Amino acid sequence: MLLMKNNEKGSPRGRLSLVKPIAVVVFDLGTLFLSAWVALSIRLSSFDLSLNQYWPLLFLVAAVSVAVMAASGVYKTVIRFMGFSDLALVARALVLSMLCWAVAAMLVGLSVPRSFVFLQLLVALPMVLGVRLSARWLLRTYLPFGLLGRARMPTSQRRFVIYGAGSVGAQLAQAFSMDSGKRVVAFIDDNPALIGRRLNGIPIFGASAIERLRDAHQVSDIVVAIANLDRGEKRRILSRLSRHNVHVKIVPHIDEIIDGKIAEKDLRDVELSDLLGRGEVEPDARLISALGPGSAVMVTGAGGSIGSELCRQLLHHCEPSTLVLFELSEFNLYTVHKELRAVASDSTEIIPILGSVQDKEHLRQVLKQYSVSTVYHAAAYKHVPMVEHNTAAGLRNNVIGTLHAAQASIDAGVKSFVLVSTDKAVRPTNVMGASKRFAEMILQGLSDEAKGKATRFTIVRFGNVLGSSGSVVPLFRQQIAMGGPVTVTHPNITRYFMTIPEAAALVLQAGAMGGSGDVFVLDMGEPVRIYELAQQMIRLSGREPYDVLTGKGDIDIVFSGLRPGEKLYEELLIGDDVEATDHTMIMRARERQLTWSAVENALYSMTGLLASGDLHGLRKLLMLTV
Repeated sequence: MLLMKNNEKGSPRGRLSLVKPIAVVVFDLGTLFLSAWVALSIRLSSFDLSLNQYWPLLFLVAAVSVAVMAASGVYKTVIRFMGFSDLALVARALVLSMLCWAVAAMLVGLSVPRSFVFLQLLVALPMVLGVRLSARWLLRTYLPFGLLGRARMPTSQRRFVIYGAGSVGAQLAQAFSMDSGKRVVAFIDDNPALIGRRLNGIPIFGASAIERLRDAHQVSDIVVAIANLDRGEKRRILSRLSRHNVHVKIVPHIDEIIDGKIAEKDLRDVELSDLLGRGEVEPDARLISALGPGSAVMVTGAGGSIGSELCRQLLHHCEPSTLVLFELSEFNLYTVHKELRAVASDSTEIIPILGSVQDKEHLRQVLKQYSVSTVYHAAAYKHVPMVEHNTAAGLRNNVIGTLHAAQASIDAGVKSFVLVSTDKAVRPTNVMGASKRFAEMILQGLSDEAKGKATRFTIVRFGNVLGSSGSVVPLFRQQIAMGGPVTVTHPNITRYFMTIPEAAALVLQAGAMGGSGDVFVLDMGEPVRIYELAQQMIRLSGREPYDVLTGKGDIDIVFSGLRPGEKLYEELLIGDDVEATDHTMIMRARERQLTWSAVENALYSMTGLLASGDLHGLRKLLMLTV
């Protein structure tokens, strides 16, 4: 260890580490001596360079001040990364040194004019701090090589524009200033009062200057850094930025940043949720509280995207006494159980159950054993192409599984059964959508058949969920990162989208206010055109979609054709008969339904066709029934 230390001291880096603080001390001695001479000259109204009788005092001021600064830890700071706290430390050390050298001068019998004591501090503060700030600026901006020729700054410096000249933007610019490979060239802000001013020495422009700044400074990234930006305003800003072909990143909601300080690691790419036109559906506290704490709840498909989020929100809002996780996948069950156990309170028991919703007897046993009062049925095969190619498996899980879960709930005396459905169940053109519509019809039929019994059946229908497995956004991002092409099935295809937390909150609230057999849908705003979404994501990544007519662009968009059973657009309602509910963005749909006897006959036929493996017959049955 000793040998290693000796080698380090003898190495170029070790010698340089000694030279730097010595150089700073020498600069400070000179600066403090000069500041003392200037202050004394002002006091005596004479700028005579000799001032012979005061030279011992000037040397004493410089020497004592440097000694106090060294004792205060001033010379342990790195000038290139100095911040406000480091500058404040220098200022405190200078104030203390003023008292020390004044006392030392009296002890050695030096004559000190009283006003000189304060004048010297007033002159020394801006001089010493100014030298450090100038040195920091030079080191960060104009000094590409160190004393030994070692490069300080990468040859390709990334240049940033920060959208938002507020506290968040200032923090981010400060973080970037610590890295010689990054440089903030400008702020953009929509506030006219800020345009033309400077923040930490960086100019502030209006949004109209983005293209000029991009070309003049070869800007690589624009970072949207505005605290707690609502979705509508965020969409407006991103829509404007998407026209400039610069990579756009976003500072997340300030509550998501753990230590309150923003760094580059906190930045994220643009998500589809940022581009949605409507605001998020806020949970209604009254409806959420209606679920009541202390009850036993079971979630089927608890390891899936919606099922796991339902579990999280149940723990957060409802505090059930027992939460039963019913899941087919062992790995998914292990993962969600581990996560929930870490955040659950001592008052909630979390039970992981490995099983299939097609096993009615197992479901009945579990429901009775844990006295479950509410079931959220999220278990389903949901990928359109997969179910299209596996018709029998899809129907067994989505249709027969829902039937068995509903019947087991009736037998066990469950009070509320909520089915998680989809917009693909409306006038379905594929097996997955037809299976979900069939599941809805089962619950509607049972709600009439089981009148007078304890179980209340509710159906919640919504569109595509952002971030779920198979979502189009991660696929587009991966294709863009690989240089394209980006694949879109059809130029006119549209979809509704919502976030996973929104979907789960909707399920919880609709389940709390539903009557038996009710179908609830969410006001999801305008549908998103997938082709335009692909174009916007390409532009926000700093690239340009390829244009066949002009031959210009970076990434091509290829139309692969609609997949089997895929529709150009989705619908949320079978008819036009809807009515308002207690939640402003949740509607109750009034739709025609089959009697239970008709549904039962169709189920009997389906069971026989599944047993015989007659796929053609199954498809025909779906067309006739759904």
